[in-house]
Amino acid sequence: MTQSVFSGREAELRQLRSALYSLLNGTSGEKGEHSCRVILIEGESGIGKTSLIRRYMETWFQEEDFFHAFNACQRNEGLVAYKSLNTILMRLNEQVNTRGRKSAKGFFNFMQEVGPKWISLIPVFGGVTAATIETAMIARQHLGKAEKSLEVSSEAEIIEIYDTELRKHAGEKPLVLLFDDVQWMDMASAGALLKLIRLMVERPYNVLFVIATTKTGSIETDSEISTRDNFSGYPFSVMLEQYAGDEPSSDNASWFQKILLEPFSVKEIDGLLELWFPKNNFRNDFAVQLHAHTHGQARFITEIIEMKVRKQDIREEAGSYKLVSDTLENLPATVGSAINARLGMLGKNHQRLLAYASVSGHDFEAQVVGKVLNFDELELLDYIDDLSRNYNLLSAGSTMMVNSTMIDHYNFIDQFTHRHIYENMDYARRRALHRRIAEIMQETYGDLISRDRELKNTWLRHRQIGAGILDGISGKVMMPGVRHPGETLVKAYMEAAANELDNSRFCQANFAMDEAIGHADKGLEFIRYAENDSADYSRLLFLILSGKYMSYDWKGMYAESEELARNMVEVSNHMGDAEKQSEALIRLGRAQHGRGNPVEAQQNYEMALEKLGSQGDRFIRARIYNRMGMVADAFRKYDEAIGYYLKAAEINNVKDYEADYGANLLNAGISCRKMADFRKAMEYFENARILFESVGMKHMIAAVLNQVGLLFLTSQDFSKAQDHFTRALEIDKQTNNHKARAEHLLNLGRLFSDQKNETAALECYEESLGLYYLTGDNQAQANVNTSMAQSWLELADLPKAENCIIKALRIVENLPNQSNLAWVLGNYGDFLMAAGKNDEALTQYKKALKINSASGEQMAITGDYIRLASFFKAKGNQKEMQHYINLGLKCAEDCNNLRDIEKLKSIGS
Repeated sequence: MTQSVFSGREAELRQLRSALYSLLNGTSGEKGEHSCRVILIEGESGIGKTSLIRRYMETWFQEEDFFHAFNACQRNEGLVAYKSLNTILMRLNEQVNTRGRKSAKGFFNFMQEVGPKWISLIPVFGGVTAATIETAMIARQHLGKAEKSLEVSSEAEIIEIYDTELRKHAGEKPLVLLFDDVQWMDMASAGALLKLIRLMVERPYNVLFVIATTKTGSIETDSEISTRDNFSGYPFSVMLEQYAGDEPSSDNASWFQKILLEPFSVKEIDGLLELWFPKNNFRNDFAVQLHAHTHGQARFITEIIEMKVRKQDIREEAGSYKLVSDTLENLPATVGSAINARLGMLGKNHQRLLAYASVSGHDFEAQVVGKVLNFDELELLDYIDDLSRNYNLLSAGSTMMVNSTMIDHYNFIDQFTHRHIYENMDYARRRALHRRIAEIMQETYGDLISRDRELKNTWLRHRQIGAGILDGISGKVMMPGVRHPGETLVKAYMEAAANELDNSRFCQANFAMDEAIGHADKGLEFIRYAENDSADYSRLLFLILSGKYMSYDWKGMYAESEELARNMVEVSNHMGDAEKQSEALIRLGRAQHGRGNPVEAQQNYEMALEKLGSQGDRFIRARIYNRMGMVADAFRKYDEAIGYYLKAAEINNVKDYEADYGANLLNAGISCRKMADFRKAMEYFENARILFESVGMKHMIAAVLNQVGLLFLTSQDFSKAQDHFTRALEIDKQTNNHKARAEHLLNLGRLFSDQKNETAALECYEESLGLYYLTGDNQAQANVNTSMAQSWLELADLPKAENCIIKALRIVENLPNQSNLAWVLGNYGDFLMAAGKNDEALTQYKKALKINSASGEQMAITGDYIRLASFFKAKGNQKEMQHYINLGLKCAEDCNNLRDIEKLKSIGS
């Protein structure tokens, strides 16, 4: 009966088979020798998505012409970031004889233990003022060969590892990667998978992604449960379809295909009945009755039919199948009712085993459940075998050795049955079972629990549900209905909150910021039920808020981080801890600066200094001075900014703080460059480089080289500028620093553009844009698209120029910080001029000048004057042209900007 339902999905199976044959034959139309493709299977819960994928695998995945890996995402996933992608890669590696299991284990260990280098980039009115180091946590792990070490400093690098490994496998055989129930996928994997698909489209290779997901708001068992949203505000399928539809450079037919599973019609149900029960004498309205009850859901139809076969309501007599006439009125009303009827036919011990196993989870350990039931192991395995072979409710999983004991894993065939059994269990019984399972896990796994993060979280979840502080069905934190919870329960909430803080930090270390925020939120839910006046409570609350702040800050979500910083200020004031108060005010100022409020930021930095006092931590004081320098830099008060940076440098000029000292000098050099004091800027850059070399901080050496390159570019010394940008890029490749590499490629592209080598410039821009897609930096993507538009205009390719500038406009118009809007508007004006829309171009030029004049950005204002001078020259208005040339020359000379001086002189010549 289980496989018969596939007879209703032949068309969908043919589509999947065609995609597989295309992959193996390398036929993909316009994509050339590769046949990369993404197939999205979407439909309501119970419609048959999982069954379709499993039948697909059973039918065609026996051959050895390709590698394949399947992952069924589970509800409440997210305890370990990148879990889904790690599972896929490990299963692929198990098939690769040349690398084998050792490589898979090495990769998994790497993903578990890798740590970040926190580098905070502060956006200030259209650019990056400086790179300062908040913390430096660098972890190295081995992947594959022992001599190959990896140093990861961004989420983009983790994604590149996945991309590199997948391409390596695909170089041996084509890949088929299948993901089921992606609505439950951890957010880090969801975001990374979308980026891997983008990389596949940009640089095709032999891979087929098959992705199944439940439609938002679809029906699950007896009630409506909204689909979990796992990717930055949108379900995965929406983001995927949006990319497939919006990406103008991609041909959807060549790489994206959607299979929407519709409910079975009455005609299809009738056809299924004919295939299941040939030569039957069923009443003509039986298919109609089934459709009315099931709404065409495959899972529901199967449950009802199997139930009737077991109850002999459908029976074979004299070579034909007969339907008992009085059964039409007794059909179950819901999937849950059908499952109840199915379970009601089981013996008491079978039912107990399923109930206890359901508490362990969709995947459970037989030996653990056996101890809870006090079953003999052989007796237990006999029951499980019966439930697997005769009732098709369980299936065997992996076997592993734990502390000299063999542990056998089993799982429920489908999540419907598992959830139905668990959710219909008495609350008190369920809670007691969770407590008992936690105890047995402790006995079984021992010290392994403290070493394995996922195992530890599973154990803690059982303890929390058993204590009544967590709802096992919804996963929500709850307050038990007792009047005097006592110290023990308060302690339980505190421990749970501390564990969520630990999980949040782990996810941050793996650049899974959405997961980190989720764990911090859970920690805050737990701790609010443990509220008291103890120092431990306040300290833990402060740390959770601080951790959540860092995640929002990393994502550039300054409004959210500002609110958290205000909460931190409130908690630190309650604590009366001056250093914590200063730290909270620093965070508040940083968030306000990020939102474009440097005045408020400065006020909070000054308050932080006051709170810290003369006896406070001197290194916190250095951080405050550094931040105050950034505010001064934002107001173009470069002398003042340099003064603050040097105050911070004086404090950090001690052993073990070389990195911070170098960052202060680098910031001072950047301010000197902006005020056209090139000699002093070069001196600071050189001293910063020496400090970074002394502590082996290659990525910061690259940052210095980039700044020196900008010095030479401004003075039009192209040879030296190119040399420094190239050296910076070489270091970026060595350190896998994608964010810096993207920025340095952008600068190199602008250098080529200044030399009128637009083809070389576009190559740099395209590579830079690909890297910024990985890092998810929307502002930077707008910058690169704008630069590409300039190059296409120079090459007189108006359609491509328009495409790039429209992309840039869409991005900046939707950003909370519109610091680069003026630059994009100016370039939009250039396109309009080239298209002959002069009046519209003038409007955009004036808008850009108004924005830049308000910010006081001299170099940007000079660029606006250049555009306006060129505009009036083209219009033949010599008076207006000379007016803007004069204004532009004054600005350019004030900044010692030889590049723009030459441009203005050439306009007037």
